[in-house]
Amino acid sequence: MTDQTNRGKIQRDARGKNQHTIQDSINDADAAQLKAMGLTYRQIASQQDISVGTAYQRVKRALAVAPVLAAEHLRAMDNDMLDMVQAEMMSVMRAKHSLVSHGRLIAGQFDVRPKIMAANTLIRLSGRRAALNGYEAPVKHEIKVSDKITAEIEELARQLGIAPALEELEVLTAED
Repeated sequence: MTDQTNRGKIQRDARGKNQHTIQDSINDADAAQLKAMGLTYRQIASQQDISVGTAYQRVKRALAVAPVLAAEHLRAMDNDMLDMVQAEMMSVMRAKHSLVSHGRLIAGQFDVRPKIMAANTLIRLSGRRAALNGYEAPVKHEIKVSDKITAEIEELARQLGIAPALEELEVLTAED
């Protein structure tokens, strides 16, 4: 069974589900390659004469086929982009920026605002790079038992006839 669309024929199985053809796989791979080259979904859509949503779906399907390789490749691309932005921000940090006030150059004074903005960008880049590459340390949790809870536990233990010493209770709590 086939259905006509504005792009051609969609192959459907007996249950009416879309069948993914070899040409679909080639189109998906081409879209993923364009994305890997840094094109936006809008640019991919324009080049392949499809909607932005279809461009996204093609890239998504292609990446699902080879998730590990694709993720590593996209991570490397993101790191390259972060490297370029970082290099640019470092050049902003090293440069001297003339101070301009009310459209006039103030001789002998320098504007620190571009450096502050570059520093803020570098901090955000650092966080993005840490998240992208898994540098962030796991969250540490500390559990503290309040005196009230400890007193209630001791009282219950006394009532049951198993009153442990407070030190034993602290040792048990610390080991858990």
